[in-house]
Amino acid sequence: MAEKRMISKNISQSRKVNSLSLKGKLLFTWAIPWFDNHGYLEVEPDFLKFNIFPRVKEILLQELPGICRELTDIKLWILYKHQKTGKLIAYDPKFKVIQTLRQDRLGEPTYKKEDLQELPDICQPLPTIDGLLRESSATSPQGKVREGKVSKERERLACGEFSNIFLIEEEKKKLQIKYGEKAVQDKIESFSNSLKSQPQKYSKYKDHYATLNNWLRNDGNQSPNKKETKITFPNCPKCGKETTQEDIKNFDSCPACYKPLPPEKLKELLHGIGKDMK
Repeated sequence: MAEKRMISKNISQSRKVNSLSLKGKLLFTWAIPWFDNHGYLEVEPDFLKFNIFPRVKEILLQELPGICRELTDIKLWILYKHQKTGKLIAYDPKFKVIQTLRQDRLGEPTYKKEDLQELPDICQPLPTIDGLLRESSATSPQGKVREGKVSKERERLACGEFSNIFLIEEEKKKLQIKYGEKAVQDKIESFSNSLKSQPQKYSKYKDHYATLNNWLRNDGNQSPNKKETKITFPNCPKCGKETTQEDIKNFDSCPACYKPLPPEKLKELLHGIGKDMK
């Protein structure tokens, strides 16, 4: 995937592009560098959110199916379904017209044409792009989630630095009451960074509330109303590592730093005991 792509000045004069909402225009332009050299792009909602809009809090994950439909309804993108993975793939029919790419640098196509099935007329009530995208987004490796998942997602808030952790306000308050605001916010930020840097590993966690609750419980975080008893240990005067008071008393150091006297030195000291008193 290239880091840079060409953009034509005609884009601002295009009637199709200007018929889009502001969020649709943003998706259409910001997605251009993410297309592969053959004009294809994965348009699963989580992929678009975590890669194209990671810092745009105004665009939520659940909005992306509708924004995508704006582009496919007017044929700026053509939508396909990958037969092997089930993922939704968009094709830009004018990609090769605008982008000047050397044929010897195209490389192997990311998606083979025989694996792509063009979806039927998207203007028909069924199937709709909204339904297909949401169905794909709401399906976990174990199967489809319970009914009501999509409607519940509408109430979720984007959290974390990359706006990729989704919690209902009530869920967030529950976590804060149980574990404290700082512990919850720190865990959300950690989860957000992990999901951004390693999406393949962490995108399997579909229910963010249950995941955070489990992680915080395993961390041993307690309610802020409970007092924690902190046990302190003395430091070894030689190496500075923690040890016990008994070790300091017996060895003047930790056991690792304690070196007993050689037998010859010990015999010499014992032999001289009492001579100064004569």
